[in-house]
Amino acid sequence: MVHIPATAIDGQVPRSSHGHVELWTERHLPYGTVHMREPGVIQAAKQLGVDAAPAMVGFDMHDGRAVPKFDGAVVCAEAVDMLREAAAAVREQAEDSDARKQRAEGLEMWRTLLRTLAIRRRIEKQYG
Repeated sequence: MVHIPATAIDGQVPRSSHGHVELWTERHLPYGTVHMREPGVIQAAKQLGVDAAPAMVGFDMHDGRAVPKFDGAVVCAEAVDMLREAAAAVREQAEDSDARKQRAEGLEMWRTLLRTLAIRRRIEKQYG
């Protein structure tokens, strides 16, 4: 039996009844779509209002039961370049956010150290 994949129409990715695209092999990819594995693609698609569906590529076993395994998203071919740039921007924003958070944590650790040293110095001076 030959599988004939669905076709993307008017920028809409065909989905299963569960809301994702089942990619058992690359031949199951709907016509007019591309499987993008870049991190942040789904978030970028939501921000831009582009249709994207999670790509289910198989199942993993967890606690004796099968759990769907997702890898990237399926998007229409005409939106690929725009989504690559947007996903890169999303990743860059996340990296900047992580760097700011790490810097704030480091500054807080220094404040704690300096406060501790000041208290220790005051106690030694007061009680000798």
